[in-house]
Amino acid sequence: MRSSGMDVAHCYLEGNADAVEFCPHEGYQHLLAASTYTLQEGDQPSRAGSISLFDVNAEKGDLDMIHRVDTAGIFDIKWSPVGCNVGPLLAQADADGYLKIYSLESCSEGEKARGGFLNAVSGEKISSSMCLFLDWNPSATSISIGLSDGSVSVVSLEESAIETLQEWKAHDFELWTTCFDIQQPQLVYTGSDDCKLSCWDIRDSPSQLVFQNSKVHKMGVCCISKSPSDPNILLTGSYDENLRVWDLRSISRPVNETSVCLGGGVWRIKHHPSVSGLVLAACMHNGFAIVNTLGEKPEVVETYNQHASLAYGADWQKEKLLQGGKSKSTVVATCSFYDRLLRIWMPKNSNAAVDDIASNSRMNLLHEAILELDYGSASDCGDGEILYSGLQDGNHSFGVCINGAQGADCTNYNWTVDTVPPTAYITSTPFTNALNVSVNISFTESCSGGGGFKCSSVNDCNLLVYGSGQVVPSSLITLEPNLKYSLLVNISSATQFGRLILIMDRDFCTDAAGNSFTRSANSSFYVHFDRRSVFVELRTHVPEKLLELDSQIRTVQATNNNNNLKVYLYFSAPILNSSAEILSSLSISQGTLLPISGEDHGNRRFGFMVANISDLAIITISLKLNSTISRQGTLVSPVAPVTFLYDSERTAVTLSTTSHMRTRENNIPISIRFMKPVFGFNSSFISVSGGHLQSFHEISRSIYAAEIRADDDVVSVNVPENVTDDVAGNSNVASNILRVRHYCMPVISSVISIFTTVTFLFTCLAAGLLTISTASLQSVGAFSRPFSSLTSDPTRILFRSACHIQVFAMSRWLAVTLPVEYYEFTRSIEWSIPYFSLPWESGHVRPAMMGSIPSESSNSLLSRAYEREISHSLPPKQEAFANAIAAAVYGSPLTAMEYKSFFENQSMKPEAEFILDKLHSNGWRDFDRSLFWLAVIGGSLVLLHAFLLIILKFKKRDAEKKGSYGALIFPRFEILLVILALPCICQASTALVAGGTKSGVIVGILMLGIVAFLLLSLMLFLSVGITFGKLLQYKEVHREGQQFHWYQEIIRVTLGPGKRGQWTWKNEPNSIFLTMLGPLFEDLRGPPKYMVSQISGGNPSSSQSDRIIASDDETEDAEAPFIQKLFGILRIYYTLLESVRRVSLGILAGAYLNKWSSKTPVIILLSITSFQLFFIVLKKPFIKKKVQLVEIISLSCEVGMFASCFVLLQKKFSAGDETKIGIFMLMLFLLGFLAQMTAEWYALYEQTKKLDTSKSSFLTGLKIASVGFLLYFIPQKLMKSKFPVCRCGGDDTVEIPSDRHMSNSDSRSSGTPDKPWLKQLREMAKASFSRDGSKAPSDPSSSRTKWSGIWGTKRSGSSSVNSSSDIKSRSKGLYKDLEAIFASKS
Repeated sequence: MRSSGMDVAHCYLEGNADAVEFCPHEGYQHLLAASTYTLQEGDQPSRAGSISLFDVNAEKGDLDMIHRVDTAGIFDIKWSPVGCNVGPLLAQADADGYLKIYSLESCSEGEKARGGFLNAVSGEKISSSMCLFLDWNPSATSISIGLSDGSVSVVSLEESAIETLQEWKAHDFELWTTCFDIQQPQLVYTGSDDCKLSCWDIRDSPSQLVFQNSKVHKMGVCCISKSPSDPNILLTGSYDENLRVWDLRSISRPVNETSVCLGGGVWRIKHHPSVSGLVLAACMHNGFAIVNTLGEKPEVVETYNQHASLAYGADWQKEKLLQGGKSKSTVVATCSFYDRLLRIWMPKNSNAAVDDIASNSRMNLLHEAILELDYGSASDCGDGEILYSGLQDGNHSFGVCINGAQGADCTNYNWTVDTVPPTAYITSTPFTNALNVSVNISFTESCSGGGGFKCSSVNDCNLLVYGSGQVVPSSLITLEPNLKYSLLVNISSATQFGRLILIMDRDFCTDAAGNSFTRSANSSFYVHFDRRSVFVELRTHVPEKLLELDSQIRTVQATNNNNNLKVYLYFSAPILNSSAEILSSLSISQGTLLPISGEDHGNRRFGFMVANISDLAIITISLKLNSTISRQGTLVSPVAPVTFLYDSERTAVTLSTTSHMRTRENNIPISIRFMKPVFGFNSSFISVSGGHLQSFHEISRSIYAAEIRADDDVVSVNVPENVTDDVAGNSNVASNILRVRHYCMPVISSVISIFTTVTFLFTCLAAGLLTISTASLQSVGAFSRPFSSLTSDPTRILFRSACHIQVFAMSRWLAVTLPVEYYEFTRSIEWSIPYFSLPWESGHVRPAMMGSIPSESSNSLLSRAYEREISHSLPPKQEAFANAIAAAVYGSPLTAMEYKSFFENQSMKPEAEFILDKLHSNGWRDFDRSLFWLAVIGGSLVLLHAFLLIILKFKKRDAEKKGSYGALIFPRFEILLVILALPCICQASTALVAGGTKSGVIVGILMLGIVAFLLLSLMLFLSVGITFGKLLQYKEVHREGQQFHWYQEIIRVTLGPGKRGQWTWKNEPNSIFLTMLGPLFEDLRGPPKYMVSQISGGNPSSSQSDRIIASDDETEDAEAPFIQKLFGILRIYYTLLESVRRVSLGILAGAYLNKWSSKTPVIILLSITSFQLFFIVLKKPFIKKKVQLVEIISLSCEVGMFASCFVLLQKKFSAGDETKIGIFMLMLFLLGFLAQMTAEWYALYEQTKKLDTSKSSFLTGLKIASVGFLLYFIPQKLMKSKFPVCRCGGDDTVEIPSDRHMSNSDSRSSGTPDKPWLKQLREMAKASFSRDGSKAPSDPSSSRTKWSGIWGTKRSGSSSVNSSSDIKSRSKGLYKDLEAIFASKS
C-alpha cells in the first residue's frame, strides 16, 4: 500500500480505530500497535476490540500487519517507557474494566527480527466500571488508570503480577485522562468530563489533592501531557477545542489566556521524540495538527485532514538519530474512528508561519482614465494599471472619468468587499433523555452558493452527527431562507447514555462574495443524553459498624461526635434543584438541617449539618423526591432513609445480686447490667475482693452474669470506669460497689422448721390412720347411729393447721426484705405449698435477683419511638438482587425501631429480675414446680383415697350390716385438697401472667378463671343452699335462765355462747351430702331455722350442758328470731372470707414475686386478715368454743406477722434488731402452730374415746381403731371371733348414746320417733319434771307435752317454770334412768 506526497501508507482496520502507539524500545521502533473499539448493538449489546501489530517501513512505503489479538473494546494502549529493566510491554485498558499486559516477543531467537507477536502475561479486573485511560510511571513499575465512574486506580506491576495499590474517587464524571509526572512520579494528574484538572499526591493513602482547577476549561478535559524537557510545563486538551499550556508554578491560569484553538476537541497530545515544544494533536472532527508550543503563543505549524471521521489516535515514530545529530524525516501514524482508517504520513519540512491572506482588487484601465475611490482624491491611471490593496470590508464606491473625443465621460461603480467567510451557529438542548432533540441552525449570512444548506438524507446532510444518533431529514424546517433552519436529531434507543457531537460540514456553501463556509467555535454542539435512572445516595460522616444482631450481620451507624453529624446527598447526575429546594425536600425526625457551603460538583453534591438535637437521639433523614429533577429531565429515583444514633451520654452500670445483699450459698450469682449495650466487656474488667470469679456469661450486650465464690464473710464486687464502650463510643462510668454478706443457716430456723415438719407429718399420719380405721368401722355398720365428731373434728382442725403453715410459707414471696432467721424458716416449710425443685433440674441453681440498689433514674434512654414506614419502589430486578446480596454481605442498616430495640437505655429497675433462668423470669419455672408437685402429691392422695374406697366397697358388700364410708366418702377429701391447693394455683398462675409470655398469659388466665369459678360456686352454695334454706337447715339450742360468773361472761363474749346446734339436709335428715359437703360448713354456726329452749338454773358446768337435741324432738321446736337468723347468715360466709384471703395471698405472692420492696401486698393482706379477725371475734362463727379460740390465736399470729412485714418496709433496722424481729415472727408462727396441734391432738384423743360406745375409754378406743384398720386386711367374720369387743354387724351392735357424744350432728337421728328408748326417755322426763309427781304421763307424741327437765319449749299455753333445786335433783335421777335404759340396750 503506497501513497504519494505526504502520505506514506494506509489501511482499514476491522473495527473502529481509536489508538495507535509506536514501540519506543530500541530494535522495535518500526513496530506499530493499533487498537479498536466497536459497540455491537442488538438485544444483547457488547463491546469488542482488537490489537493489531504492524511493521512500518516509511522509506519503502510499507505497512504490513504481522499479528492480531482479539479482545474486549479497547479505550487506550501504551508501551512501557524506555530505560526500565524490562522488555517491551504493552498495556491495555478495556471496556470490561480489565487491565491487561502483553509482552512483545521476537519471531526468531538470537536476533531482533522485524517480525514479532504479543504474548499476554497478566490481566486483572480493576473495576466494574470501564477503564478509559492508562499511563505508565517512568520506571514502569506502576500504572494509573482512569475509570468511567470518575475514579482513578493505581496498580503495581511486579514480576508481571498486577496488584491494586490505591483507588479513590477523583471526579464525579468520566475520568478521560490520567498522567504521571515524569520528573516527580509521586504526582498524578487527572482530567474529567466535569471540566476539572486535578493533581494528586499518591504517597498518602488515600491520595491527597495537591491542586485543582475547575474554572478554565469550558468543557471536559480529554488529555494531559507533561513536557519531557521542561518540568514546569504541562499541556492539556479539552472538548472546548483548545490546547492549553500551563506553568505548574502558577496553576490558577494557563500561560496564554487564549492558548490555541485547534478547531476540534483535543483528544490526544503526543510530544515529538526529539524536538522540544513540538506536539502532535488529534483534534477529533478537525483532523490532526502539529503545534509549536514554544514562544509567546502556541502556533499551528501544520494540519492533516486526510481522515473523514473522528480523529482519535496519533503518535510519532521514535526514530534513531543520524550522524551529526540529525534525524530522519519524521513519521506519524494516525487513525480515525468511524471510517476505521489507519494512515502513515510524514509532515512537510517547512517551519514557516502561515501568512495572512489579504483581499486584493485589480482593474485594467485605459491610460487616459482618471480614477476616484470612495469619493476621495482623483488619481491618474498612469501606465494604465492601478492596484488598490488593504480595502476594508464593506461597501465601496468607485468613479472613473475618461477623456475622449467628445469630452470627459464619468461613471460610478458600487461594490462590496467581503473577506469574512460565512459560518453557522448550532443551538439545541445540551442535556436530554428524549429520543429526539430539536436542533436550530443559524447562519451569520446568507450562504446560498453551492446549493446552500441541505439535508436530503441521513448520509447527505450538511449537519454531521457523531455518536449514537442521526438526523431526521423529514423534520427539516426552513425558518428563514438561507439563514435559519430547524430539524430533529434522533438518538438511538439502544444506547442508554452518551454524547452526540453536532457539527456543520465543511465548504458546503459560499456567500455572495464567494467566501466558502468556514466552521467556527459555535459550529459544533454537544448533546449529552442519558436515559438511565438518576439515583441519589444519602451519606453521613457517622461511623459504620458491622454487628451481629439476632444472628444477622447488620450495619449500625452511631456517634458521639458533633462533627460527624453531616449528611451529604450525591446524585448520579447533575440536578436542576437548588440547595434550598433540596433542603425543603428533606425531612428529619429530630433537630434541624443547616446547609454546608462547599463544592457542589456540578449540582451533584449537597451537604447539610444536623443541629439542635438532644444528647441522645435516633435521627432519621429521608428525601422526598417528587420535585427533584436531573438536568436531563429525569426524576430522581427514591432512596431509602438514613437512620443513625447520636449518643453523648456515658454508660452507667449497676451490679446486683440475691435478696438484699445476703446469701448462705457459697457461689454468689452477680448480675452486671449496663444502661446501654456495650462491646468488648469481659471477665477481666470485674474487680473482686473477698472472693474469686467462678464463671462469667454474656446474657446480652447489656446484661452479664457472673458467679463469685465467697472466701470471706463480706464479698465486694465493682466494675471500674472506662473499661468498655457503647456503640457510639461512650465509655462507662464506675459501677456501684456491691457488698454481699455471706451467712450460714440460723440454728433457730432449722430447729423450728424441723420441729414443724416432723410434728405436722406425724399428726397427719395419726389422723389419717384414725380416719381410715373409723371409716372402716362405719362402713361395716359398727355404729348404729352416725355422728359427725368421728368425721369432722380432727379433719377440720388438721386442715386449718395446714392453711396456717401455708400462710407463713407464702409470706416469703411478699415484696419485703425479711429477717434471715424468718426467711430461711419460710424456705424450709415450702413443702406446704408445695414448692420443690423438679426432679430433672440439674444441680442447685439459684437465680440472681436484681434490684438491691435502685437506680436514681428509671427513665428510658429514648423517650420517643420513631416509627416511620418508608415505601419505595426498587427499580430493576437486577438492582434488587444486588441489594439483597449487599445486605447479606455487608449487613442491612437498622431501622429507627430497631435502634430503639437494640440500643435503648435499659432502665435500672430495683425489682428482682431473674437473669440466669429465663423460665424463672417469665414464671414458667415456678408454675412447673408448684403444679408438678401439687399434681404428684394431690394425685397420690386421691389415688390412695380411691384405693381405700374400693376396699371398703368390697368389704361392705360382704358385711352383715352395711354403714356409710364416714370421712372417706367421696368427694369430701377432694374438697379439702382443692381448698388447700388454691393459694398454690393462684401464686403460680399469677407469676405466669406477670411473666408476659403469650402462652403464659393464656394458661395463667385460664387457671385463675377456674379459681374464680370455684369461689363463685362456693358463694352460690352458701347463699342459695344455706342462706335461703334450699339445701341445708341449721337448728340451735337456746338456753334460758342460766347464770354465769364474770370470767365465764368474758369467755362467752370472746368465744361465743357455746349453743348447741345441728345441721340437717332439707327433706332428708340423714342425707350423705351432710358428710360429703361437710368441709364447707359443718363446724360453723348457720342461720337457725328452729331454736329449742332449755331452761337451766343450776350449775352452768353441769353435764346437761353437753346434751344436744335429736331430730325426733323437732315437734318441740320454735321458730328462731329474725336477729338470730341474720347473724347466722353473716356467720356462714366465714368460709368464703377465708377462701378469699387465701386466694388473695396466692395472687399477691405471684404478682410481686420479682419485686423486693412494695407495701401494696402487705397492706392488702394485713387489712383482709385484720378484718377476718374482727369478724371472728364479732360474729363467733364456730359452734365449738375451743375451735373458736384456736382460730383466734392463729389469725392473731398471722396479723402480727403481716404487721411485722409492714414495719420492716417502713423502717431500716440494724442487724441485731432485724434478728429480734425475725425471732419474734418465728414465735408468732410457733404460737399459732402449737395451738393448732394441741387442738388437733385433743380432737384425736376425743375421737378415739368415742370409738368405745360404752365406757368412752381411750385404750378401748385404740383397740377398736386397730380393729378397724385390720378390717382392711382381715375378713370381717374372722374379726368377730378374734376380737369380740368389736361385735361388728348384726342386731346386737353396740349403739352410741344419743346426747353425750354428739355436739355437731348431721341429722343425728334415725328419723323413727317410735324407738323404745326414746319413748321411755319422754315418759321419764314427764314424771321427773311434773309439779305434782302423781299425774299420769300423757302421750309422748303430743305437741303439748311439757318438758321441765332437760328439754323445754316455749309454746302457747305451756309453762316451764321450776325451781333450780328441783331441776338439779330431778336431773340426777333422770341421768340414772337414762344410763339404766342405755345399759339394758347394750
